[in-house]
Amino acid sequence: MAVGNSGVVASSSDGQAWNVRAGAAGSHKNAVAYGMEKFVAVGCGSIATSQDGASWYSQSAPCLQGVVVGSNLIVAVGWEGTILTSADGLSWTDHHIDPPGIFDPQENFEVVIHAQDMFITASDKGRLFSSIDGREWVRHETVSANALRHLTFANGTLMAVGDNQTIVESGYFTSAFLRVRPPVTAEGFEFSVSAEPGRIYVLQGSTDLVAWTDLLTFSNSQELTVFLDTQAPFRPMRFYRVVSP
Repeated sequence: MAVGNSGVVASSSDGQAWNVRAGAAGSHKNAVAYGMEKFVAVGCGSIATSQDGASWYSQSAPCLQGVVVGSNLIVAVGWEGTILTSADGLSWTDHHIDPPGIFDPQENFEVVIHAQDMFITASDKGRLFSSIDGREWVRHETVSANALRHLTFANGTLMAVGDNQTIVESGYFTSAFLRVRPPVTAEGFEFSVSAEPGRIYVLQGSTDLVAWTDLLTFSNSQELTVFLDTQAPFRPMRFYRVVSP
C-alpha cells in the first residue's frame, strides 16, 4: 500500500502490478501503516483509516508526517511536537512534546517506527525520542543538528538518515540482557549487562522467579557493564533480571 498527493492510494499484491485509486484517502497523505486489521494513512490536516484499502474514513488532524502500528497501539507524529496515539484508529489522544527550553523552537517529527518493543521518532532538530507506551517519551541527543528524515533498526542498531547527507548510528538500541561470566568463585558470581548507555536500569534478584528485590540502580556509562554479586556463594540459587523503570 502506498499513499501520496491528493489522497492517491496505490495497492499491489506483488509489488509490480498496482491498482491506483485517485483521491481515495481524501487529502494529501505523507505515510501509511497497517496493523490491528486496518490501514492508517496520515497527512497534513487529516487521518484516514480503512479495513480494505478501498473505502476510507477520514477525520481532521494536525499536520502529520509519520505513522506506525505496534504493541496494540497506533502512533502518529508530525509538526510542532505533535504525537498522537490511538487504540482503534478512531479516537486519538495528544501527547504533545514541548521544546527543552522556553526559547527553543518546536520539534517537527518526521518519521516514527516500532522496534524492540519501543516507539522511536526523529525530529528536524537532529534528536531522537523513544517511548515504551506512546505516552512518556525520552529525548536522545545525537551528534547532528540536521533534520533526521528516516529511521531503520537491525541487529541491535538504530540508524537515522537526514539532510546534508547525515547518517546517525546508535551504538546500542535494544532491550538490556545479561551474560554469565563463569565460573562462580569464592569472590562471587560475575555477569555482564549489555544495555543502552545513559539509560537508567535496575538490577533485580529472586530466589523463586515470583518475588523480585532491587539489588542496584545504575546508568550504563558504556554498552557493556560487569557486575559481581558477592552474596551468590552463600545462596543455593538466585535469578537475575534487568528492568528499565
